[in-house]
Amino acid sequence: AEHGSAAAKYDLGLAYLNGKGVTEDDATAYSWNNLAAAQGYQDAIKEREKLELILTPEEVAIGQQLSREFLEKHGDVPANISSNKEVSEPAKNN
Repeated sequence: AEHGSAAAKYDLGLAYLNGKGVTEDDATAYSWNNLAAAQGYQDAIKEREKLELILTPEEVAIGQQLSREFLEKHGDVPANISSNKEVSEPAKNN
């Protein structure tokens, strides 16, 4: 996942969401899905949307911060992401 694979990032997100091999952590799950979604990985885009509906705004904000920290550390910025913007904006609950 650290080397850019969107599928690996998505898989890590699911692992953190379900506590498979790691401690369950919804914000970290959001972060990995967010990173994979930013690379255009469709399953991660759908999962990120689901998470935005069930997580608290604080959990989403933590996940976004974790995503930014990953990008700063690894320089793994997808072409469609500006380094000065949020990796994703939370969905609006209507």
